[in-house]
Amino acid sequence: MNILKKLLKPLGGSKLDTYLAREQFARRNIVFLHVQKTGGSSFWHAFSKALNSNPSLNYGVMDAHHVANQVFGDVECSYKALQVIASKSVDFRLSRMIVHYHSPFGDVTNLIYNPLIIMCIRSPLQRMRSGFRHWRKLNPKQKNPQVFFEYDSAFGINYFLAGCLPYDLSPLSTPPDFFIDYIKKNVFFISLNDYKSRSAKIKFLEKQLRIPEIEPFIYSKTITDKSFDKELDFLLSNDADFSSEWKKMLDMEVLWHKRLHLDV
Repeated sequence: MNILKKLLKPLGGSKLDTYLAREQFARRNIVFLHVQKTGGSSFWHAFSKALNSNPSLNYGVMDAHHVANQVFGDVECSYKALQVIASKSVDFRLSRMIVHYHSPFGDVTNLIYNPLIIMCIRSPLQRMRSGFRHWRKLNPKQKNPQVFFEYDSAFGINYFLAGCLPYDLSPLSTPPDFFIDYIKKNVFFISLNDYKSRSAKIKFLEKQLRIPEIEPFIYSKTITDKSFDKELDFLLSNDADFSSEWKKMLDMEVLWHKRLHLDV
């Protein structure tokens, strides 16, 4: 019981009981809602490997990011890919669907029945700095740094929670109490430290899904180059428009973390 209280603290800080913890996982489909630059690629690779290790569980493990590329030739078509996955799922007698979704757009609950959302979280400041490095690596010739704020790696958990869950809320407004309550019941947060140290939350996840150890793995392709920090620090110190937009986005992401009592 003490372990459960400890691992459930990031869901909102309330004293949730054992029953609620188990109900989060019982007979529910799962959507891994992948926020950019939170260690999500590393976690998904290790998680999906563990999920696929026992075919008798009959889990439908699918990646909307890959389906979007294979079917539509464009990873930006993730929601269309999710529609394809949802339509195909009725053709199989699966014990549950477990889907990787890598976009802040589209209500996943409209397509995947009764999903539990799993999200990796990271310090908002560290996540945004890594997001800038990733954006600059992909856009080395872009002369207008303001474009960064239109790129997915700039978007924190507020964009993903507001954009992919019901109620059609703005990611740039304070989340209301009813939405916080909804998140507590339907979202399971995992920090980088949880993943790297195989914390009680990771062990709980393994037990509830009856899978082997989720072995820590680092997906090297997504490691960002800190050499871009010099440009970022210059912009934050000398470009008023850039620093203002940066502060607005960072402050709102921090606010959502605080409202959800997320400890990273």
